[in-house]
Amino acid sequence: MHSKYNFIFQPLFLALDLVLLVLLYQFASHAWLPGVEKHHIPIELIPISWIGVTFVFFFYSDRRNKGRKWHLRQISIGYLFFFGIMLLIIVTGKYDISRGAFFLFLLTGWLSVLGTTIIRWTLLATIRKKGFNTRFLTFVGNSSEIDEYKMWVSHHPELGYNRTNYLTISNDQNEKKVIKDVHKSVNTSPTDEIAIGSFHHAFPLLNSLIDIAEEFGARVRLIERPSEKVYRTQSLENFGPFLVQNIRQEPLNNLFARISKRIIDTLISIIVLTTFFWWFYLLAGLLIKISSRGPIVFRQKRVGRDGNHFTCFKFRTMKMNGGDPAGDGQITKKDDKRITWIGQILRKSNLDELPQFYNVLKGEMSVIGPRPHMVDEDEAVSKLLSKYKIRRFVKPGITGWAAVNGYRGGTDNMDLMQERVNHDIYYIENWSPWLDTKIFFLTIWQMLTFTTKAY
Repeated sequence: MHSKYNFIFQPLFLALDLVLLVLLYQFASHAWLPGVEKHHIPIELIPISWIGVTFVFFFYSDRRNKGRKWHLRQISIGYLFFFGIMLLIIVTGKYDISRGAFFLFLLTGWLSVLGTTIIRWTLLATIRKKGFNTRFLTFVGNSSEIDEYKMWVSHHPELGYNRTNYLTISNDQNEKKVIKDVHKSVNTSPTDEIAIGSFHHAFPLLNSLIDIAEEFGARVRLIERPSEKVYRTQSLENFGPFLVQNIRQEPLNNLFARISKRIIDTLISIIVLTTFFWWFYLLAGLLIKISSRGPIVFRQKRVGRDGNHFTCFKFRTMKMNGGDPAGDGQITKKDDKRITWIGQILRKSNLDELPQFYNVLKGEMSVIGPRPHMVDEDEAVSKLLSKYKIRRFVKPGITGWAAVNGYRGGTDNMDLMQERVNHDIYYIENWSPWLDTKIFFLTIWQMLTFTTKAY
């Protein structure tokens, strides 16, 4: 919700840098000693090499709490590695490019990526100073930590942490009152993150604090005052003036993981929509119209990433009952009499979800991810299930780890629903291309064998 500018600017500036590097290489190799034929480096090796370096150094990841100098230093260090890769390509490939052209390219390329980094940082800083692209943080700590953090925020308004809610903890404060105050804060104010001060080491109800945060879909940061031994053995990162430990690992926070997943989603969607969906739509549409009155494709409001609502598409599998077209309807039950005969087939084979490839193409969904729920269902279930809102950390999917393990479809059994949530959280914390591949082929197999356990 609050990071949309990052998702726009980061891929945009990556693409811009790739284009600039290619153009600068062509300029340098042709402008230096004009009229002399050269055996040039294959042009595709330039963007491939830069992508490889940025994959290691995460140049375009959102390091919100880092300053401009840090970003410029990081990109300069990474560019030295890019220099080495280019030199290695020239030597091993025996490419005949003049030294002047080579160093002209490297110098102008370095200046260009520094320039685009400054522009990207400045754009985000300007947006954040104006109150956009902010993060809503609840800071729970002692007075000295809060004062230290406030000082940092006042000196860095460009980082977008100026909407922080502070809860001061004293040494003799009652633990249950701390829990009550934190719950009241996140219940009444929007909260993306909760930073818990170093008092957590001696706080007996720390797990309760974490549970409260995650019940409201907030990420948790534990502030550390680590010894050298702790620093070596724990995975810590900088957060303002502090070192913090994040409670959950989220592989899809990495820019290149998101880009690779988005590229695959887009390619699969285009293939499905252009080669299969168009003619299947005609066939399924005819049978849906014969089975009952109503539209072929049903539009329903669902809950997506960060709790945003979107219009989800699917083939209509039920008789129209005058329900709210915005998607506030009844949960589907086993042997539901509203389901038509063609609806049964479409549901058992997962083919009723085919129109959602359009949602994937629009960027509202992914091919693989937690299944999106109806708005009212999502709100009701989130109050009954532990850690439910963690599902919102990623885009919803057409299929997912919970779905292929049989936890799908509407259910009144909260134990089964909790298992679905647990599987979704496992997916979020353990995402990898291989896990997506496994889920994809398991889904295909279940579709072909009618073992999706959908109803």
